[in-house]
Amino acid sequence: MNMKITEKNNTLIVNRNGTSKIGKSGCKGTDPDSTLFYHIKNALNKKGFSLVKVRMSKDGHMFGNDNTVYLRSKTSNKGTHVMIYDSNYALRLAIDDYNKGEDVELTISRV
Repeated sequence: MNMKITEKNNTLIVNRNGTSKIGKSGCKGTDPDSTLFYHIKNALNKKGFSLVKVRMSKDGHMFGNDNTVYLRSKTSNKGTHVMIYDSNYALRLAIDDYNKGEDVELTISRV
């Protein structure tokens, strides 16, 4: 997958960049954006990041509904964790914007 990923002012901007659309997961009880975050995680990890995809409700680091996912660093870097999430998850599905070829803006937090 050749998605375009850029970082600007604590925002991760993801675009299809002409690659194929991502299908929504058919698993019951799964956030449709989970598949998109899976592909973003893989693309960033190929660039040297060390991220895992986690459900907010199971992790305890962030809050969201039962199925909302986000990316976070596996280990802290000098006590800092990187967290990448969709701050608009309650308003729209990021995967829909991605599949339309629109930029998807995700928030980057370092705590």
